[in-house]
Amino acid sequence: MKTRFFRYFALLVMISALSVPSFALAGVTKPDEVTAIQQKYKLEDPMGGKTVQQIVGRVIQQVLPAVGALFLIMFIYGGVLWMTAGGSGEKVKKATQTLVNAAIGMAIVVLAYILVNEVIVKLGAVIEGTPT
Repeated sequence: MKTRFFRYFALLVMISALSVPSFALAGVTKPDEVTAIQQKYKLEDPMGGKTVQQIVGRVIQQVLPAVGALFLIMFIYGGVLWMTAGGSGEKVKKATQTLVNAAIGMAIVVLAYILVNEVIVKLGAVIEGTPT
């Protein structure tokens, strides 16, 4: 009974959370009105005039080198484990698993980067009004 209540409550919270932005933006329809409100109350643009694509691109530029360094460390760690295994099957298996996991992780990151890049390019084209 508690589980069912918790599930319904969680569903209600998620639906409520997803509907709040649409209610908040329902009254603002024209860019001129937004500009007038910003000038009247001297509101600053929190994004500094940057688009979502620029912000996501900047985050990716900052995170990708760190992730690459992490994978390099994992490859070195797996190689050291393999070299110091001394013929022990268990240690070689652990080293091999570390190298495989690092390679799979790197492939996931590269594929995610390609996917995000394509979505950002398509989204930018849709926002700017150019067909793709």
